[in-house]
Amino acid sequence: MFLVVACAICIYSAPQRTKYIQKMLIVIDESGEPYFKEGSSKFFLLGLVIFKSFDDAENASENITAARAEAKLTKREFKFSNSKDFAKDIFFKKLSKCVFESVVIVIDKSKIRDNELKSNPKKFYNFALKALLKNTEFNKAVIKIDGRGDREFRKVIQSFIRREIPERKIKDVKFADSEKDNLVQMADMITGCFARSYNSPHKPNPWKKLLSKKVKEVAVT
Repeated sequence: MFLVVACAICIYSAPQRTKYIQKMLIVIDESGEPYFKEGSSKFFLLGLVIFKSFDDAENASENITAARAEAKLTKREFKFSNSKDFAKDIFFKKLSKCVFESVVIVIDKSKIRDNELKSNPKKFYNFALKALLKNTEFNKAVIKIDGRGDREFRKVIQSFIRREIPERKIKDVKFADSEKDNLVQMADMITGCFARSYNSPHKPNPWKKLLSKKVKEVAVT
């Protein structure tokens, strides 16, 4: 994965901007590949999870730890693509009780006509990230991103975020190890849940309904 952003989805005909007045924690993750090679995903989703207070973030992390214990995954990270349905049931039921908001953008890669975006994964990722950021108001936000991926790419993302968002609205940009960070895993699970509706529409997805009131979904064209 290039980046982790916690995010939720709810489809709106016109993207709505939400204002936040407290210090925030934001986690970002994606589902799909930001390139156009044969065999890559048809859709690319990028999402972010928003906590308006660190108490809410801590509560979510505690619930994820409890879900891991209940699912007997004490030494494994939650990852949507690798988790069995019973583990997803436990995870999303715990998560539905937590206080957070999420935004997920969805890009149908077949509709991208810009050759530069199609040939440069970093530029395509930044294109998606810009679309995600413009749907969120930041205020003293700490942004947490999955630290996996090459160092150069992490630097590009960090610079892009600081360039797109006024300095006064960001407190810090951090990278975290998803294997050890519950909230990065949360972003993965949410984004993966919504991606399932696009990549495998024939498969059941009861977990999306549990999150429907917490996630804003935005189609990017």
